[in-house]
Amino acid sequence: MVAPCVVRLHQEIGNASSDVHRAELTAELGCYLARIGEFVEAERIIANLRRDFGDGRSGRVSILIMCMEGLLHHFRDLSEKSLDRLYRARLISATTAQRDLLSLTSAWLAHMYFNSNRFDEAVSSLCVSLDALETTNVAATCRLSMIVGDIYANLGEDVLSRDWYTISRQAATSYGDQASIGALTYNSAALCVFALRLRACSAAVSEAEVESASTRIRTATNYQLIAQLTSLDHLLIGSNIHLEMIRQNFGIASGFIEEILKSGVAPDEYSHLAIFKLDRVLCEVKLGRERAAIDNLSKISLIDIARLSLDDQIIAHSTLSNIRKYIEADHLECVQKVEIKRLIELNEDSKRRIRGIMGPFESIPVGFTQ
Repeated sequence: MVAPCVVRLHQEIGNASSDVHRAELTAELGCYLARIGEFVEAERIIANLRRDFGDGRSGRVSILIMCMEGLLHHFRDLSEKSLDRLYRARLISATTAQRDLLSLTSAWLAHMYFNSNRFDEAVSSLCVSLDALETTNVAATCRLSMIVGDIYANLGEDVLSRDWYTISRQAATSYGDQASIGALTYNSAALCVFALRLRACSAAVSEAEVESASTRIRTATNYQLIAQLTSLDHLLIGSNIHLEMIRQNFGIASGFIEEILKSGVAPDEYSHLAIFKLDRVLCEVKLGRERAAIDNLSKISLIDIARLSLDDQIIAHSTLSNIRKYIEADHLECVQKVEIKRLIELNEDSKRRIRGIMGPFESIPVGFTQ
């Protein structure tokens, strides 16, 4: 299914009245293609625009090229280069008073920062985006509102999250942005699944809650299939791993884990890979494959575990604690035993602090519709 925005942009490109306007529209199309996994075509557009507009004669085209490069680096590789390109694009947008692009690039920077668990920088970028936003800028409205919704979902603020997601969905529909609608469907479901996995480290989770979350993941998966989107495939597999680990369906979880750990399925920088490698060890132990468990445990990078965010560390160390109950391995002696309760307390402190800096988004600004 071709997204309405792609059809519209192709028509507008064909009817463009100038080379510069055509280039802007082509770059806008390239940004969308980078987001849906059409990386080869996005690279081709970047190369052509750099060839024709590399002299900087159009500031807007230059900004959009950098935005496209940032999105390509992010959705293809989860590379830190995405931050550099988006930061430069925002800087030029600000210095040239391109307020629509300042709002859009700031919203995308907030997206990158949120995914990297850099919440202070994410909120700061959201504030810049909101300050520069005109409500007719549906692309920026969609992305800004989605990230605000994501942050509130991560904080467990369901009502605020739902309100901001509604605004984002309306903007995505107006733009014809199937990728964002797919992301909204996935994000709310995945953050719910992750919250359950996190809670399962210290308390019981009901089967009704798990089944409800599972239904939401199936809905997100079905939307990706219908819309022919592929950029979230590895994330959907990851959510299914979390669900099956909660259910203690170790055989099913093991199948998903082997799939996501195959070369090329997920970007190397996908942080949850460290968790899934530990999950694989626990699955192997539970399935009676102790030798394989010990071998795979020795391949896990202890540095990767230490670099995880607080909530990811809670899951990782909870899994390590379970592994210790079944096997003894020299590799485990190198991993400091961590008090899960203390990590949970630190994580809750962090969430309280983030709530405190989200003041500008506690109510829907005037001009937004629901």
